[in-house]
Amino acid sequence: MSQPQAPFDAAIQRLSQQAMVRPVETLAELDALARSLGASPPAGSAVQLARVRGLAQVYQGQAAAGLALLMQAHEAAQAQPEPALQFAVARSLSMAQAQLGQPDAALAWANRALELAQKTADPDLLAEALSACGVALSRSGQTERGLQLYEQALPLFLARGATRNAVSVLNNLGINLKNLGRPQESLARCEQALALCEAQGLPDLGSVLRSNLPEPLLQLGRLAE
Repeated sequence: MSQPQAPFDAAIQRLSQQAMVRPVETLAELDALARSLGASPPAGSAVQLARVRGLAQVYQGQAAAGLALLMQAHEAAQAQPEPALQFAVARSLSMAQAQLGQPDAALAWANRALELAQKTADPDLLAEALSACGVALSRSGQTERGLQLYEQALPLFLARGATRNAVSVLNNLGINLKNLGRPQESLARCEQALALCEAQGLPDLGSVLRSNLPEPLLQLGRLAE
């Protein structure tokens, strides 16, 4: 018996978010989710399952298999009249290519995701796409341009209450500003992100942020701190 679409959407979104940090667990949960859909899942659901499975495989270390599955999801998504679905696949391909150290490919897929997000006029997708392009640009050495896109994405995430996304963007802003030799601004963004983590009870993200504090502090000559 097929699972209702709304619970499936919630499940696939959660699994998509954890695929990078818990890929093995994600793959196991995807198997269970696929079984719940039966032998003939809706076309869009099949694309989403393949997309998240491919992303998890890349992060698990199965690069060839993961990329092949992501490309299959991309081809299947082209037959669906849903820019949001096509966006999700392009976004995942950008993340996978970035993970594999392919900045040019990551940027190309991020730009494609941005084009699709602009078609949907969905502020959530637009914020994600801007952030993805910022990451890809920054990793390709275009730090200033990446900074500009992060600045566009941040207020969109904050307005939607997407705290984790906002903290991630603030962290990336801090890194870019540090790399541009602007340590005071870098430190301010890191402290803003830490304040958000403390207010929202996100200690896991707070630990990551603190690991990025030493370099701007060192640049500012605050050696004891």
